[in-house]
Amino acid sequence: MYPPSLSRLSVLALLFCAAGIAQGEAAPQAPKLEQDSGQVNIQQASKDPDSVELPILVDSFTGNSGSKRCRGHIMSSLTLPKPASLHTETTCYNLPRTARCARFIANKADGCEARLYNMDDCPESPETFVNTIVFWPEDKPVGGQWKSFSVRCGVKPPDVQQLSAESILKMFGGSGKITQHGQR
Repeated sequence: MYPPSLSRLSVLALLFCAAGIAQGEAAPQAPKLEQDSGQVNIQQASKDPDSVELPILVDSFTGNSGSKRCRGHIMSSLTLPKPASLHTETTCYNLPRTARCARFIANKADGCEARLYNMDDCPESPETFVNTIVFWPEDKPVGGQWKSFSVRCGVKPPDVQQLSAESILKMFGGSGKITQHGQR
């Protein structure tokens, strides 16, 4: 069919050039072919998930959460435009029906959180509030049941000292000193 010294890619490149010349176009440059040495180069994935610019994304699903992915079909997808500073005011979003799983994706630096509610219009009460979700730079399923959710960004992370066991004990009236079991 074609000389054995030419590869299929070379023949296609020649045909492409000939077709262009036949139609009166300037001859395009033939692609440069490089010899394949059989060597594979593997690039390490970035260890810092915030080094990649991610959208502010909420995908709500009809099915339950699995161990790694949400099941069912996407019933609602929300992508908020960057920068996150556009979304510092809380905004409520109603779903067409009850969601059973979702993924909340954004860079940590965006500081986005969602509050989930079991009724439309995000009514703030102990009976309707389901959970608070922090957006994460990974595809992780969040399970539950909710009909609406509110989103705001620019939330500052808590001070690590406030989350220590000692400070939590002090909040509940303890001494703030942790001892091993059995010691006084």
